Amino acid sequence: MRQVHNWILRLATESSSHVTQMNLSRVFEDAIHAYGERIKPLTPGTRLALIQTLDSWARSPNCTEPIFWLHDEAGTGKSAIAAHMCRHWHKDRILAARFFFDRNGGRNLRRLDKFCVTLARDMVNNHPVAQESHLEMMESSLSVQQVSFLDSFQSLVVNVAQKISQGLPSNLIFVFDALDECHEDDVGLLISAIRQVLSSSQGIQFLLTSRPTKEITAMLDTVPGVGGNGVALLDVKHGVAQRDHDVSLYVRQTLKGFSIGDQNTVIECASGVFLWATLACETLLRTVAPSKLLIKFQNNTPGRTMEILYEAVLEAALPPLPSSRDFDLLQVVLQGVALTYSPVSIFSIRSFFPSHKDAKVQNEEFVQFFVERLGSIMKDGTPFLPIYLLHPTFREFVEDQRNGAKFYINPPAGHHSIASSSLALMNMALNPNALGLDDGRSPLPVSIQYKYGFEPPARLSLDTEAPFRYAIAFWAYHASLAIGEDEGLARSIIEFFRSKFIMWAEWSSAIKGISEGIDGIRRLQRAIRVQSTSETNRVLEEWCRECLRFLLLNGHIIEQSGLQAWMSALVFTPENSLIYKNFSQRSIRPLPRLLTHYSNESSNSGRVLWDNKERLDHVFFSPDGKRFLAFGRTTRLWNAKTLKVIKELKNGLIEEESDTVLMQTAIFSSDGCLIASDGDRRIHLWDGFTGAFREILPRRHESDILDVVFTLSNSVVVAVDERHEILCWDVERTSQRPWRSRVVNGPAHTGAVTALVSSPNQRIFASFSSDKKIIIWNPETAEILGSPITTGEEIQTGLFSKDSSQIIAGHENGSITIWDVQSHNLVHSLRSGSGSVQALALSPDGRILASGSDRICLWEFKSGSILSPPIEGEALCLAFDGTGSRLVSASRQVYVHDIRFNASTVNIDHVTLQGHSGWIFGIAISPSGNLIVSASDDGTLRVWETDLLDGSDLEAPPPPTHSKITSLALSKDGIRLISIGEYQYFQIWDFMAGSKIGGLFRPPEGDVTKIIFSFSHSIWASAQSYRHNGNVFVWRHQADSMPPVPHVLPCAQGGIRCMAFDQSNTYLATGGEDHSIQIWELAGHSRVGFFDCLGTPLHIAISPDKQYLASDSLDGNIRLWNIRTLELTGLLNVFSTESQSRPQIHHVGFSPDGMTIIMKKDQSIHLLDVTRNLRCYATYDQPPFKSIHIPDDSSPIFSSDGRFLFYWNYTFDLTKISRDGSQPPVPMLSEIVSGSPFSLVSPLHLRRFSRYIHSFRWRVPLLVIPADVQMTRWVSHENMVGFGSEDGRVFIIRFPKEYI
Repeated sequence: MRQVHNWILRLATESSSHVTQMNLSRVFEDAIHAYGERIKPLTPGTRLALIQTLDSWARSPNCTEPIFWLHDEAGTGKSAIAAHMCRHWHKDRILAARFFFDRNGGRNLRRLDKFCVTLARDMVNNHPVAQESHLEMMESSLSVQQVSFLDSFQSLVVNVAQKISQGLPSNLIFVFDALDECHEDDVGLLISAIRQVLSSSQGIQFLLTSRPTKEITAMLDTVPGVGGNGVALLDVKHGVAQRDHDVSLYVRQTLKGFSIGDQNTVIECASGVFLWATLACETLLRTVAPSKLLIKFQNNTPGRTMEILYEAVLEAALPPLPSSRDFDLLQVVLQGVALTYSPVSIFSIRSFFPSHKDAKVQNEEFVQFFVERLGSIMKDGTPFLPIYLLHPTFREFVEDQRNGAKFYINPPAGHHSIASSSLALMNMALNPNALGLDDGRSPLPVSIQYKYGFEPPARLSLDTEAPFRYAIAFWAYHASLAIGEDEGLARSIIEFFRSKFIMWAEWSSAIKGISEGIDGIRRLQRAIRVQSTSETNRVLEEWCRECLRFLLLNGHIIEQSGLQAWMSALVFTPENSLIYKNFSQRSIRPLPRLLTHYSNESSNSGRVLWDNKERLDHVFFSPDGKRFLAFGRTTRLWNAKTLKVIKELKNGLIEEESDTVLMQTAIFSSDGCLIASDGDRRIHLWDGFTGAFREILPRRHESDILDVVFTLSNSVVVAVDERHEILCWDVERTSQRPWRSRVVNGPAHTGAVTALVSSPNQRIFASFSSDKKIIIWNPETAEILGSPITTGEEIQTGLFSKDSSQIIAGHENGSITIWDVQSHNLVHSLRSGSGSVQALALSPDGRILASGSDRICLWEFKSGSILSPPIEGEALCLAFDGTGSRLVSASRQVYVHDIRFNASTVNIDHVTLQGHSGWIFGIAISPSGNLIVSASDDGTLRVWETDLLDGSDLEAPPPPTHSKITSLALSKDGIRLISIGEYQYFQIWDFMAGSKIGGLFRPPEGDVTKIIFSFSHSIWASAQSYRHNGNVFVWRHQADSMPPVPHVLPCAQGGIRCMAFDQSNTYLATGGEDHSIQIWELAGHSRVGFFDCLGTPLHIAISPDKQYLASDSLDGNIRLWNIRTLELTGLLNVFSTESQSRPQIHHVGFSPDGMTIIMKKDQSIHLLDVTRNLRCYATYDQPPFKSIHIPDDSSPIFSSDGRFLFYWNYTFDLTKISRDGSQPPVPMLSEIVSGSPFSLVSPLHLRRFSRYIHSFRWRVPLLVIPADVQMTRWVSHENMVGFGSEDGRVFIIRFPKEYI
């Protein structure tokens, strides 16, 4: 037996290990080739000093600068040096992994989507021992794709590298080349992640290369731990000889067959730039007339070195006597290579320009001809391999030339051809079953959910399908740049949307390109808006808007679930929308129908990004608009493009305290690199890109901090607390601990500090107070500047002018005062309204001042004159977009005000954005103006895409029925539904039609704890809470036009736990917290019976003949009572003394003949004989190997004749079960019984924390619920299901019969 046990244990371990290895292999399948293979090796003898510097840095035993930033201008050889060091360190086994970014290499080489997994696989290739660490990580984590980038970088890359480095004499080196070619949304995140992991890691170093762009310089220049600042690749400080030394070695070795004079010409023209020298040498070696090329170099015009070189390269690619047709064909090739968003092959270029498909140059296929001759600037080019540009400056050259120039490629025309050809390819190839999920046999679409996403269809891996793959991903990008060429393209796109949009969405999911699709259609919509206002463009813009709404709401589900999900998306698409009208009748299977209104599809309801359940107070965008911070009691940093959480801000250093920091205030630094916040009377610093915890400053404040600001070039953080004390903290990143804090030196405020503001130039800051004073401070000295400004009225808010010369205060009495910073003189005094000024905002150019009180006023800041009539309505917060033409305000709703200046007037268009149910205390709009985020005390964070707003949104959708659905009750015949909200309002529904009957009503008193229907849909009962004596109301609904009439039953049971009607609606039984059961006669509303249970009754049932009542209670007993005699006739204790836990009873009921009580206990069913003192004569226990969990609220139901029992998807034939009292309980077997009636149990069900509607007849879900719907309660009847949501909406869906 022990051997068998060990064998099973070993088999299980091996099986688990095999599964883990398979999962790791699948993860590594996502890795890409980003190893710089196309970069040419260094010429021997060049870059020797730099190589020695880098090697010494890598092998330093106590390296104080774990980041080496190698930076210089384009073409100076950074990538070649990085590739050389990778090969060198790989031989010495100290290379961890490498990644070479390339903007010409497609999305994967410029984004971080596959960055970590690519590094992980490279680490395994370089150090096979790394695989063990990755396997351990896979066993202990859920999914690599379910964690943030920082967590993935830490677990997949850094932690593994640290383990490997422990057995090595030197640190492991990571090499990341061309950071400036990493996407602008990702480069800051990557650099911050590197700096963050280095703060807590040892044994690893990073070599980073890039051009010195502004953003990268801000994050790496003069930062502790970053070396390389004194290293220059293009040495212009030590004379021409030193500058040209390495280039000379390369040129003389490469051009050995040329004269010294010719070599000198190339060296002189290169001016030390390796890119120029490389291209010149390659071209000279390839051209048939190198002497002409050298003459062109000798006549080079200063400042046009690269242009002359590229012109020479292109001329050398043409035939000796080129015709105009040769120029046209060359232009086609350049368009195909330079204008595409991802490298394409020769075959693809021919597909995108079909009118030239069979063209030839000198009897050669024209694309192949030119690609081979342009080998110095592009690589590869076999028929099916992607063509790569060797440097991005060539694309800039051919795109930026003047129209009519010799090699101008006419980008709009090229984009038009690619867009048109892509549409034609998709019209031919798209079909409605991209993933092969329709097996042709199932009555519903099958959904196959892979753990790591869908496997692309096999046909998409074929070389000949490369143009089709490209068209799916990028057609809209090209269309957006060509839409102005002619109206024919717009008409083609409209027809494509009408006929193929849904299929295109599914195919986009197959190639994991939904995000590119959304971005492409958004660009197309914006491009249409600047075109002429023709009817075609109007229709196309409407289609773009609806498609964007559809994809934004459903794209992430489609990307995960394919065919099943887009059918779900159609169900929840408004029936009057273009998409529903065009595709609802063209789906593979009949669509379920949503009978109730789904309002949140409208863009003016926004999307709920976060339901925090607790008040959210603030939301702020980072200065670049790429991230935003939202907080209340919980704080999260979000990615503004993906709308996903980057990090929940937590304090990881204070172990004895909660790791969640409760914030009242937070702010980004002006460069976006840091976030400062309060928490536990201390300042917390976080990484502004990753949200990682950086530092916590010592506690100096004696009360809670109210506000913080950055000032003095982000080197100082100023904080004010509830005791009006203001402290300045030096947090400059080059300073060393201990932290230095200074209390400001000057008169203290005597009232609450209502605002703390730094000037835009960050040289001063100001404090505003309810003591009617403004104090201006010098952050460097912590001294007051001049004397306090006494305004004469209490101040609520304030800010500086854009040039920092004036200061603005909003007052309690509705006035606004503007003061000169230097003289402290009053410049303007304005009257905003009668209410307190709650918010002020300045347009980015400083021209417009917006004030919010009981109305919104727009002022010309310089003159102080009002620009337009006030906008009525309270405003708690205001914000301008980056152009100043769009203002958002908020109170209980969000309002968008578009400002248009005419010759002498200002016109303002308004749109109301609904959705919040509470006050909105935070509003932010991205600098681009396309994203609005709001935070409310209803606990939700909502986001709006302003590109989706139009005139149709001025009409608000119907408001939710309730604030939150707390209960649903469905009549037994499925005719009537009652929904109850958290404020105890009732709504009656016609369940079959999905329509409301009458309006809202509520019981005369108390909170509803339970509601049940009688056996008639016109009578029901609702129970009240113990706070209202536990009374019960019996309701009768006689006519739809009349409100239901309640009758009170004064139960006084301290809170009703259960109720039951008899089948004839004669009696109502109630069970209460006082351990009693009462029987009420409905005709006279009088109590006719009382039973004491000795425990709180949980379930009760009345027999069909009204003779017996059965109950179970918390004391573990099933009781049987005689209603006529009021005697206890049966007692069964269901609590087993052998069990370690008390069982849960979920249902008690009678059979149709009243002779059997059915009890559901946990997952089992027990049949009890009423005539034999509740003896159990039959049981059903779900087999332990069954993986499905039957919901607790799923109850067994008898057929009307009592012959069959239906439970979940099980059918039991009770005629085969004997009641013989001498036999032990008979196990019931589920079976398909011929001739049995259709199950009375609806197969439809939902799971509380799942977004799927299931039928227990099918293995896969029937429908996916939209992400913005948080389900609270559900009911089902036959082929219909209803459910309520957190935001008070009710959904009723009818499924086709074949679905169930």
